[in-house]
Amino acid sequence: MQISPVSDAAAIVETNKASSSIEDAACLNQKQKTVELWQERSEDSNDNHRRPTWTKEMHQKFLDAIEILGNDNAVPKKIVEVMGVPGLSRENVACHLQKYRCYMKQTDALSGQ
Repeated sequence: MQISPVSDAAAIVETNKASSSIEDAACLNQKQKTVELWQERSEDSNDNHRRPTWTKEMHQKFLDAIEILGNDNAVPKKIVEVMGVPGLSRENVACHLQKYRCYMKQTDALSGQ
């Protein structure tokens, strides 16, 4: 018995579709799990990954910490320690420090023109 090339090709296409569907389903399932985990974290009121509101007072503490440490030694971990704000994470300060330095670089560039 001889199998025609057309039916072989059709069988291969069907097999590929089936394996592709399984991979797609696994990928979607993983994405759904990630979304659900993120939602759980977002709903958790004790979540430390939330961004703090940088009030004028908090920003002033941030600036004071940089002044105390010196610009070269002002790293997020030390700034958090000097600021002494409960619940403030190193990541929160790292982000704020990056934005602050970027702002200062822009300001310096504008004043140098």
